[in-house]
Amino acid sequence: MVNHLRDAVDKKSPWAAFTDQSLLWEESKLLRLIEEWPLLAQSGLTIGDATIKDVAEYYAQAGWHVEILTGDAGLKSYEPSSPAPVPRRRR
Repeated sequence: MVNHLRDAVDKKSPWAAFTDQSLLWEESKLLRLIEEWPLLAQSGLTIGDATIKDVAEYYAQAGWHVEILTGDAGLKSYEPSSPAPVPRRRR
């Protein structure tokens, strides 16, 4: 775990600090969080966990394999599925 954090600080692939936070704090994203979070809270997800879930989804939509490193099974259950591999064609 410590090595993963060090790699994130050093921006070593695939570990990198998330620096696109402003995209998640736009008005439309905040309004969506306001709408969704009460239901997530009923299942025990904190607002901090909800934002971690949003960051994970952000990277998954960009085509990255995302893993949420946590001991919290509730948060871990929101880990996006891996993108399907693109099949290679035979020549």
